[in-house]
Amino acid sequence: MNIVIAYNYDPSNLRCGGGITYVHNLLKSLLSRGLNITLFGVKLSKNQTFTHPNLEFISILEGTDNWWKFLIKLYSTLRSDRFPDYYVIHTHHPLVMYPFVRFLPDNPKVCTFHGVTLDWVRVNYPHFYSLVKHFYSRIEERMINNVDIITTAGNYPKQGLEKRYPNLNLDKKLITLPSGVDLSKFKPIDKSKLRKKYGIDKFDNIILFAGRLSEQKNLPLLLKSFSLVESKLENSLLVIVGRGEKETEIKRLSSELNTRNILFIGEVRDYQVPELLNCADVVALTSWYEASPTIVKEALACGVPVVTTNVGDVHEIITNPLLGTIVDRYDEKLFAEALIKTIETVKAKPEEVRERCREVALERFSFEVIAEKFIEIYKQAMKKRCQK
Repeated sequence: MNIVIAYNYDPSNLRCGGGITYVHNLLKSLLSRGLNITLFGVKLSKNQTFTHPNLEFISILEGTDNWWKFLIKLYSTLRSDRFPDYYVIHTHHPLVMYPFVRFLPDNPKVCTFHGVTLDWVRVNYPHFYSLVKHFYSRIEERMINNVDIITTAGNYPKQGLEKRYPNLNLDKKLITLPSGVDLSKFKPIDKSKLRKKYGIDKFDNIILFAGRLSEQKNLPLLLKSFSLVESKLENSLLVIVGRGEKETEIKRLSSELNTRNILFIGEVRDYQVPELLNCADVVALTSWYEASPTIVKEALACGVPVVTTNVGDVHEIITNPLLGTIVDRYDEKLFAEALIKTIETVKAKPEEVRERCREVALERFSFEVIAEKFIEIYKQAMKKRCQK
């Protein structure tokens, strides 16, 4: 089976982000099953260390993973590149599918929605939301009508599509899958040794955020909540891992709040993410919106509970106090109380918490199972295309 995947990432230079993690885990799993993959991506590293006999990596952009530049370059690239009709096209954003619809109309097509694009516009550019919504919806509708199968990472994107397009009969082509985790990589590791490795072993209570430092992640809520936590729990530390356009603003707010113990680590190598997760007592997520946040599953796989706002499918995952707490309102006092409560649970029942978190991850988030489902989806897409 031959699959074309398009996503603006470099498999030899993995950066933080749920979408990158999702696509890379899927890529590895499909390659291990003997599928032939052509990846349209970006080149961020001079040394391309990720190779495979069944992988053709086409770098259409170098030195940046800027989404808009990637889309424009993909469009110009596909004007000349052609693939046989039996190649299945799989993109991870509706706009990325658009040039394939334009230039490869006969190929089977699968599009994965990792979130709701209009939510991103609403949060980051509220003044342009009404205008963008009109034009974007027209493009998205054309894409939906020209793909064979749509998959969504959790129920949240699915509900958004059904609400926007009640007349498109989406039930015939819409499949919901959770985002998975590499359980061989994300697993419980010795906490005390890792805290010494990263020089944070003097702290008793460690809260960690890992992700993009963006408007979506609503980090001011986390910083304000932590300022309340450290006034009640002595010797506490907030570790912030990631990069993003809001970094300067967030660091400035940290100074203004006079928080004593916040550590900005910045972007890290992919192998460091599970190590840093294992340093934490609790992982925090304060996002305005998410679909099926990968970091929640990665934390649980490492045996670490999560305190999160009520976004995406987290209410289907965090179902008892051993797994963490969901905060229904964007209120720093409530979020701080949830962090303290979860830390107290960890301190009282460390082994029970670790075992229950890991157990849930093993039961529900194996990427091996998700990859098998995608292979069946590709077969369905090929069958549908043949019937047209």
